[in-house]
Amino acid sequence: MKRTGVEEEEILVGTVLMYPDTYPEAAGIVRPTDFQDQRAMRCWCKIGEQFVGGTDDLQARVAMAMGTTEEFEWVVRLTGEIIPVRMNVVGTARAIADKAKRRRLSAELRAIADKAGQARTADVVLEDMMDAYRREAGEVDVDARIGPVVERFRRVQAANKSAGRLGLRTGFRLLQDDYLVYQRGHLWVVGAWTSVGKSAYMIEAVNRFFAENENGQVAIFSTEMKEEQNVARLLANRTGVNANVILSGEMLDMHAQAVNREAGRLVRAGLVIHDRLRNIDDIMAQCRKLKFTGGLDLVWIDFIQNVHRPGESSQYTMMSQIAKDLQALAHDLSCTIVCLSQLPNHAGREDTGILEFKGAGEIAAACDVGVLMKRAKEDKTKILFDVRKNRHGKCGKYLMRFADGWTRIEEIETVE
Repeated sequence: MKRTGVEEEEILVGTVLMYPDTYPEAAGIVRPTDFQDQRAMRCWCKIGEQFVGGTDDLQARVAMAMGTTEEFEWVVRLTGEIIPVRMNVVGTARAIADKAKRRRLSAELRAIADKAGQARTADVVLEDMMDAYRREAGEVDVDARIGPVVERFRRVQAANKSAGRLGLRTGFRLLQDDYLVYQRGHLWVVGAWTSVGKSAYMIEAVNRFFAENENGQVAIFSTEMKEEQNVARLLANRTGVNANVILSGEMLDMHAQAVNREAGRLVRAGLVIHDRLRNIDDIMAQCRKLKFTGGLDLVWIDFIQNVHRPGESSQYTMMSQIAKDLQALAHDLSCTIVCLSQLPNHAGREDTGILEFKGAGEIAAACDVGVLMKRAKEDKTKILFDVRKNRHGKCGKYLMRFADGWTRIEEIETVE
């Protein structure tokens, strides 16, 4: 039987009260104003307030924080009668958010239609519709007068000065010399042909990031390699021992000691690895959860063409929207997102000098930093790291090479 919107709201609130670990995922999807039931809306706000104090006794603390006896009893009823089992929080939250968006859009369009009969041009009506779209697309109203804008700028400037750096260091000296750092809110896309070394670059970059940023928080969404392969390659990069040898477990004592030592250090790093997520909504929900619960500085997606978005009419439309989603996500979560990408087929025949990635032109348009990686023809151990787009700085070419039995990538020089 199809549930009403209010029933869905009760199920979501009740499930989160019973299973508090589900709150961060849902909180990244549904807002308090998405609830129709005023009790559910107030309870959702109270959950957010109480959650910062931990999950122990969350249900009791929220019930006591509700304003009236009727609301207290409503919370008790939710957890005692309505939630017999753990429900699908993400799916329910999306359904509530979608219905709320539809209600708001319907109201907005009715209001616009009521005004349309007045002496208003079509362009004015269209602008009203675009304003409605922007609000529902997540563009939050802020004070855009230059005074408040400059004040916000000064706070960011002061934070960078206090930290002694602009953004977070990549660990690649040549890139940092040219101010190529992980700036919050930025989207990077690194493209290459198969077997050039995209994943190897990611592994190298993750380890360098932790070497430079001790308390950094990183998430890897791997759509090709399984989690154990990622761990083996991270350890190979740290020790110089072949990843397949590490994964086999058949190592010399001295190698086993080095691998075990680095495995312990890796456990203490702020790193999560997902190897089963492909849906862009699931990836975004996980990123919001990580940001809410422990912080999130850097996200890697290996690779973007394996991410999908159900319901899109074409591959081009889907990839275009995914690029926009990731651009907005980096901004909203104040983190850097790095996507590894395939190149279009025609890119192998000739170098036009244009930055292109497979699937949609929007991928190159959306990124703040766009990179092409190529193997040198005369020496296959060498990699040209060609920064073709840098929205906030200079572009350039940097020469790198595989070292230590192909387990590491090291810098050689700036080409230009």
